[in-house]
Amino acid sequence: MISSEKPEALCRRNSAQGTRVQGFVIAEFDQLEIFLLQSCQIRIVYIQFLNRIFRTVKQRRTDCGIQRSISRYIAAQHLRTPAQANHILSIIQERMPQILDMTNQMINNNPIPKAQLNASDEQDSFPVKVSIDRENKTIYTETVIGKSMYLYSLRHLLNTTVKVMYNYTWHVINAADGVTFPTTDDPVICLNYRSADDYDFHGGWGLPHGNIIFPISPHKLLFTEIGTDCDTKKIDRSLEWSLFFRKIIIEHSFRFIYDIEPKSDVFTINPRVVDKELYKEEQRKLASWHDEHIKAERYLFNGSADQL
Repeated sequence: MISSEKPEALCRRNSAQGTRVQGFVIAEFDQLEIFLLQSCQIRIVYIQFLNRIFRTVKQRRTDCGIQRSISRYIAAQHLRTPAQANHILSIIQERMPQILDMTNQMINNNPIPKAQLNASDEQDSFPVKVSIDRENKTIYTETVIGKSMYLYSLRHLLNTTVKVMYNYTWHVINAADGVTFPTTDDPVICLNYRSADDYDFHGGWGLPHGNIIFPISPHKLLFTEIGTDCDTKKIDRSLEWSLFFRKIIIEHSFRFIYDIEPKSDVFTINPRVVDKELYKEEQRKLASWHDEHIKAERYLFNGSADQL
């Protein structure tokens, strides 16, 4: 998670062609990265913060001037993973019929000028097509639940909902001697903690007394308790708490766990599943994610996947 290489060099090596934003090279279609770097500047601030942490090993708490940027960065890391993309799209899938019904009602009550119908900004707008069948006096609303819908949701969450996190106090928790913190492909944990044996991962950004946990190195993680500036002395360098944090980080993973060395407890805590067909299907979906969704959205708005 933390590399000795400069971020610019890493990005340049991983992206042969792309857009340069604030010294980073980004793939042309990676709209989320462009949004994060241009609108938030949070990645650069976060790197500066990490440098400060590792220069001042005894620091256990972030200063007030950087709290907001850290909150935005952690919110972005929470949302930008495959696990959260699946979660967000499943919620949209469940609620979309109600949303489209509400859209129809709004249009019926507040007629839209003809020139505005079927208009869509592929970058920023809620990806819904509205059309009218005047002969049958019917209004149709259509959408594609995919990439644009996901990006729209992220923009809303990272520009509006994230404000509930702005006053949170982030503490740097150090691992006990002999314990390391791995990271995963779903690294931000929203924890509802009742006891070491009674907890769940269904917390949110604003649930009072919930915890948000984010590992930043093999020996440090960021921690906050919502609604209170808690005293973290009892959990900093605590063997009991370090083992608990390690356990929930592993449990919370989606598909991948990254540790500095192989350890037997990983498979005990989160047993490995070998499924060749599931693996192939997930790799296929990942490889075709951009192209398939763009084609579907272009077909919705233009009638052809080849037009634009």
